[in-house]
Amino acid sequence: MAASPLKIQAEPPASELEKIWKISPRCAGAINRLSSRLGLGKEMMSDTLQTSQNEGTGEPALRREVLRLLKEQQHEPALEVINTAPPEFVETPAWRVMQARALLIANNIAGTRQALAGITGEDADAPNVLQLRLAVAKARGDHNEAISCLRQLHEAKPDELWFLISLAQNLLRHEDAAEAEMFARKAIDLDPASAKAHRILYFALCKTARAESVADAIRAAIASPAAYPHYTGLRMSLLALEPSEAEKLIAEITARWPEAAADLTVAPFQFRPVVDLILADDRPAAFALLEKMGDAETDPRVRDALGVISAFPDPKDFKRALIADTGEEVVTSAPSSNGVTVLFFTGLGDRVDLDLDAMDAFCAASGAAAVYLRDFTRMAFLGGIRSLGHGRSATVKALRQKLADLGTRELVVIGVSAGTFSSVTYGVELGASRIAGLGAQTSIHHFLKAGGDPRARLMIERIKDQFDPAMLDLKILWGGLSKPPRLDLYFGELHANDAAHANHMAGLENVFLHPLAGLKQHNLIIPLMKTGALRDYVQSSVSG
Repeated sequence: MAASPLKIQAEPPASELEKIWKISPRCAGAINRLSSRLGLGKEMMSDTLQTSQNEGTGEPALRREVLRLLKEQQHEPALEVINTAPPEFVETPAWRVMQARALLIANNIAGTRQALAGITGEDADAPNVLQLRLAVAKARGDHNEAISCLRQLHEAKPDELWFLISLAQNLLRHEDAAEAEMFARKAIDLDPASAKAHRILYFALCKTARAESVADAIRAAIASPAAYPHYTGLRMSLLALEPSEAEKLIAEITARWPEAAADLTVAPFQFRPVVDLILADDRPAAFALLEKMGDAETDPRVRDALGVISAFPDPKDFKRALIADTGEEVVTSAPSSNGVTVLFFTGLGDRVDLDLDAMDAFCAASGAAAVYLRDFTRMAFLGGIRSLGHGRSATVKALRQKLADLGTRELVVIGVSAGTFSSVTYGVELGASRIAGLGAQTSIHHFLKAGGDPRARLMIERIKDQFDPAMLDLKILWGGLSKPPRLDLYFGELHANDAAHANHMAGLENVFLHPLAGLKQHNLIIPLMKTGALRDYVQSSVSG
């Protein structure tokens, strides 16, 4: 704190201060030194001393001075006063609270805890003490203690919005989404304009409820005066709704909050113009454009794109025309030239981590036919594909006919992300010789129940309601096969969820695990393209 331009009063003898303040020589000396350090002039010092004389004791004025220093975040002089004050002052709850505040400002967490430990009885549950305990708990990462403090604070001040929101937020982080939902709703009742409360409710419902409940909560926020709550992962959450319902809700969201469009749109493949040049058989122009887009040595995205286009088949080698992606649930290529058909089950984004026509280049180069499947019911294909018939059996029948029309003699199935579970079950039923799962989900029920797989939670909750748990575990289904086909499971070695799903199938007959070393990502098409593994997989299926 800068010194006052006023002339500093010469330090009076400690004995004089003792008489005026009626405090110990040690404390008097500290006050004297403090007045010089802070530049307290004669007039200010006289006013302070006079106040103390009028009050009959030095404690109230001294306490006010400490509080002023704390307000200004000056913990060192505050602690100096506290440490030199008489024990009868410091041992009171009010002074222990001040001491704890000063130590907390100094980031002395252990000292803060010690100061708070001296506050007992009813004083220990006072809101100011609880807030200090809360700060210490957060600094130590003690979630249980933080939640306990917030519960008590909420009970003491039930209409305090900050306590409600903080409690809901901490419960959500501590995986108690049901209770987080309850307190978030209370916060919204208290202040419907709280965007943060609406945001917490959205996340809580994403973990505990149905997609329809999430939609209802979003519509309630739309009807409120709240600013956009910035719903992270909104597009993924809406994918759990049927497309027509999702489109309707998207229109409502963007009409209310135009800025939400960024959370609802699919970012186009950044290097799509480069791929287009490759598909147009102009590789030199593709590399020239890529060079303009960034430096492969410093930009990993450019490096990935370079690897992809380097591995891309030459259009001169295509043995059939590429597909035209119509955006429908079923997209089919021209018939096979060699009797092989590759059946793809897309993920929740309705892609295979890449645009379908770009993926199709690898099949076209091998001569294999290709069928790309999407599931607009958002049930991971378990209930069939609506455009092919009502229910799974009708879907299987329609797929058999489609495969026959393509001249299929050998079937290879590839599933991506949310499409992998059904790629295995459909592949077995359709007589596939080989099945590949990329970032596979092998036990939908088990991993959701264990809380270890947060992806597509809303979709999985709907699936749980409609299917027997035994039908949601590939390990159980695979164990019942007399002659299982070859199953290759690819996963990022460092992606914990995908590795757990793959290892769930370890040791089963004809199951082969392929951890991609050093990879933590879920989307694997691009890494498999870069290494040539995707090309080799499709080509080996053709060559037998």
